[in-house]
Amino acid sequence: LRVWRLGALQPQTVEALTTHKSDILRVVIDEIGRRLFLSSGRDLLVWTLDPLERTHTLPGHKSDIRALAFDAAHTRVFSSGHDCMVKVWDMQPDSATCHE
Repeated sequence: LRVWRLGALQPQTVEALTTHKSDILRVVIDEIGRRLFLSSGRDLLVWTLDPLERTHTLPGHKSDIRALAFDAAHTRVFSSGHDCMVKVWDMQPDSATCHE
């Protein structure tokens, strides 16, 4: 996955995120633009954008994650996969709790 800087005459690659083991199937950014959520196989990866670093690897699905969405307050992330499970992740600044 590449992070691009837009707004210049020519878009430029800022960073290439290469620490995932599987294909990235979904990407969502929180409303404030401070966190990036990626589905990589069975894992949900959480990155901060400033600085750009992975903060969480959230396992739990038995098959690839195919969809990601936020609640209206952007405090929870919903993930669903081919395992017919929807996981609800309560996202705090330093932790994540899963509810099935």
